Amino acid sequence: MTKPRQLRVNGEQMVLLPVAEYEKLLASRRQLGGQAARVRTLRDGLSELIDYLERLDRRIDLTGLSPETEDLAGDLRRRLDKVRRVTGLG
Repeated sequence: MTKPRQLRVNGEQMVLLPVAEYEKLLASRRQLGGQAARVRTLRDGLSELIDYLERLDRRIDLTGLSPETEDLAGDLRRRLDKVRRVTGLG
């Protein structure tokens, strides 16, 4: 990449780029926008999954569990805590 030239037009600082570099910049912005949309979709899906698993956890608390099932419930709670920390959700 060449160093862009700077110039002033009507008192405003401008950057002059070759057409190929400008097109690469636009493509990068479009790609970033698409990735941001996918991240939002994933975050929404994780939020729904966390809500569902929390409801399941509350229901587990209301029923008597066998020792084996209690181990699974403990694992569920640990995993939920980890997902909450990583995502900032819940």
